[in-house]
Amino acid sequence: TDRAGIVWVGTRNGLDKFAPFGRQFQLYSLHDIPGDPALAATGDELVQSIYQDAQGIVWLATNTQGLKRFDPAGPAVTSFAYTDGGTNSPLANDIEVIAPGAPGRLWLGYARAGVSEFDTATGTFVNYAPGRQAAFADVTGPANRSLLYDVDAGALWLALDGGGLARFVPATQEMTILRHDPDDVHSLVSDRVKLVYQDRAGVIWAGTVEPVLQRVDPVRGTVTRFPLPDADANTRINAVHQDDDGILWLATDEGLRKFDPAAGVYLDDVPLNPLMGGRLRNISVDAHGVFWLGGGDIIRYDPVLGTSTRFDERDGLLTCCRGWFLNRQTDELFTSGSLEWAFQRVDVAQLQLRNYVPP
Repeated sequence: TDRAGIVWVGTRNGLDKFAPFGRQFQLYSLHDIPGDPALAATGDELVQSIYQDAQGIVWLATNTQGLKRFDPAGPAVTSFAYTDGGTNSPLANDIEVIAPGAPGRLWLGYARAGVSEFDTATGTFVNYAPGRQAAFADVTGPANRSLLYDVDAGALWLALDGGGLARFVPATQEMTILRHDPDDVHSLVSDRVKLVYQDRAGVIWAGTVEPVLQRVDPVRGTVTRFPLPDADANTRINAVHQDDDGILWLATDEGLRKFDPAAGVYLDDVPLNPLMGGRLRNISVDAHGVFWLGGGDIIRYDPVLGTSTRFDERDGLLTCCRGWFLNRQTDELFTSGSLEWAFQRVDVAQLQLRNYVPP
């Protein structure tokens, strides 16, 4: 939603403008937006990751055309795509993850091994991959789900699908990789790492394809495991949020869970709400303390009242929630799903409550 209260929705045929209270759509074709002739070449792009910077620019990772810069004020779209033999381009056009780095920088993860650091001001890429830098010689598996840049340490954490958890310091080219050891209970549960998260105390947490939250000690190179109680063996922890009390909220394949990191125990006071019992991919909290959860639809959860509201296609929303970013300063939620060029920009403060569920 822009400052006029309009929700912008990307569809198979272009960009729609949606007035939330009038339910009226006006079609805006992305192919008609100036500044990006590449948009006319194909229409099968999927938006896989979304990030909005401090200037309000929305960065979109796509599966076929690299990185897109979307300026809502224009609107205008600019492409940064891979070029064979080019001196300044991403590693590939299938970008899976965007993560903020140092001020004015973004980190990109791909469906292949390697990452890129992108300077948003100059439009330049620094690419890191096996065969390019000695530090990446032992990196196996793509960072295709989660990247985390520790600003204070100047270190990038890479959740590698099949390659463990890597910590890379660009300034010194130092690389450390933690991997699963079947004989060591203080190692990762699996090398298929899908999530890396840093809490306010600077502690690093990891999630793999097993139902186990894992606390990482980068100094000792050890891991402490906290299995999810009564969870199915195939359940994953997909996202983490730390609240003001220090509690970690986990979005899992079996709904919402809570973990007290100080005590090292799971809490069982999450309401048994049917709206939150299924698979949750994303979790964000706005400036008012309201939770926004992404699964098959978008769920608004008020932890104080214990109430939930689901928003789906009947409300004018598209299938979500692969790409996901909530701007706490502006109350803007960006999300994308499985439709070509489908991404949504929603003012969460303006969403009407429809499916009220009592506690």
